[in-house]
Amino acid sequence: MSDRRACALIGLFALCGGAASAQLLEGVYVLPEAFEIGLTLSKVRMPAGTILKKVDSDSKLKVCSESVTVFQLGIPYSRACLFDDDGDGSFDRVAGSSLAGSKMLKTPVPYRAVEVSSGTVQDAKTP
Repeated sequence: MSDRRACALIGLFALCGGAASAQLLEGVYVLPEAFEIGLTLSKVRMPAGTILKKVDSDSKLKVCSESVTVFQLGIPYSRACLFDDDGDGSFDRVAGSSLAGSKMLKTPVPYRAVEVSSGTVQDAKTP
């Protein structure tokens, strides 16, 4: 994978020397800091830079991780989902999967939308 394509996929164009003008990549978000929380019989672990994709929900924003981020007894298990119920730019709840019940977070977890330059987006679509 080329460096330019990798930068587009993770949304870090500014860190990779991309163009100064950018646009939001619709429905894609990233955690700027690492996040970890224990759930019933499992643990959610998301490193900084985890890519999150929007899914349909009644909350203002529901996203699920693109990679396996839930572990049971240290074994990869499923993808975690996070909820921003009030649309303030921080996640309020977490769930161990898209179907599992959620848990309120004691401290909201901030996120940001992924930005890419229009030229880089085109490069990311090439196989």
